[in-house]
Amino acid sequence: MKMEGRKDGISSLMSFFGVFGIFLIIGFVSAIIYSPVFKTNAAYTPESSIEDVDVTVNVDPVLSLSLDTNEVMIDTSINSFETGSVNASVITNSAYGYTLTLEGANDWTELVLDGSGSDYIPSDFIGAKTSEQMPETSWGFSSNGNEFYAVPENGYPVWVDHTYTRPISTRVTPVTFGVKTGVVPSGIYTNTVLFSAFANGTDEERNVHEPGTLPSLQTFGYENDCLNMQDGEYRSLKDSRDGQWYGFKRIDDICWMTKDLNLNVADALDETNTDIYVGDTFTINYVSNPSEFANIASPNNKAYMTSSNGYYTWYTATGGGSTSLNYYINTTTKSICPSGWELPYANDFTSAVEHLGSVQDFRDAIDVGNYSGYINTNGEIVNNENGNYVQYWTRKGYRNNNALAVAAAFSNSNGVSISARDESVNYGLRVRCVLRPTVTI
Repeated sequence: MKMEGRKDGISSLMSFFGVFGIFLIIGFVSAIIYSPVFKTNAAYTPESSIEDVDVTVNVDPVLSLSLDTNEVMIDTSINSFETGSVNASVITNSAYGYTLTLEGANDWTELVLDGSGSDYIPSDFIGAKTSEQMPETSWGFSSNGNEFYAVPENGYPVWVDHTYTRPISTRVTPVTFGVKTGVVPSGIYTNTVLFSAFANGTDEERNVHEPGTLPSLQTFGYENDCLNMQDGEYRSLKDSRDGQWYGFKRIDDICWMTKDLNLNVADALDETNTDIYVGDTFTINYVSNPSEFANIASPNNKAYMTSSNGYYTWYTATGGGSTSLNYYINTTTKSICPSGWELPYANDFTSAVEHLGSVQDFRDAIDVGNYSGYINTNGEIVNNENGNYVQYWTRKGYRNNNALAVAAAFSNSNGVSISARDESVNYGLRVRCVLRPTVTI
């Protein structure tokens, strides 16, 4: 098996671009020009014959980035580790040096088998790994040939070289790509990696991270991150608790996940690997089938997982919220969503529909696809409606051991609708997380 790139650079393993022409004032020269001015008035004083002129010289920085190859080809076989390298050369006259960064060209970082939509080699491990420590099937990059990091997706560059002063000559940084193959199909696996270099000391802010510190959903904030997205813009980040990726999209002034929350117990980053720590003392008790939701009152922090979706009691969805609700109280600020994210209000659903124009547009925007209904206290999945009915928990407690939920019905027979209703806190409903301004509705 080998990896190679196409000559057009679109699907090649390695491509690059440089950031040039950044305006920077390196320094200035100030000169006083003495220009005597002769007066016809004999009473003039010497001071009146001197004028000051400031002369400022702007020296633009020059920055050049080049790679010794735009294709890295790695020949390997199953159950092996092989590497390939590229040398990045940078020269600049910036007084403060430069930064060289690396990122993926796409919002996915897998090496994908040509002609296959399902066979790939991921790059999603966390932190620095030696070749022995890397997952069985994975790939990454290294700036020292020993410690490898996952390749970040496009928009999250990490630095691979950084100087604080002007290099006196061209500086060459070798970057090694390592591929560890388990048992995978033979063929050509490809992806694209982008290098960029920029002069330090400019006023332009750059969101560059250290290798291995790829931002997560937990570090993504509302004021500095969500608000900087364009309305309708899509991005994706990991949930640092289990390494799963979630897409999200800004709709009006709220960032919505485009996938239901599905904490993966099999990949949980906890010691026991049987439940996931989500709060001060709260863990989720996973059940193996819906029938275990019957007689759920003890314990009530249960969840049933499918391959891509999850059903949660309200107590579980709120990260240990109350199971005994009084009339119209218990608007929870806790949830099992990633830190900073939260359960939506019912009004968030209707506001998004109004903003986009229709329920169908909202369904398409947040990918409400072929989902099943909910789990009742008899342990049955009901209201399946051929995969066109789903209910989500909101953050609002209701009354008489019920909580406010939003039902999103998309069946062809009943049309499309979104409605709020109170449901038993012991039902198993879906969770869709949002990032929103802190307000009370």
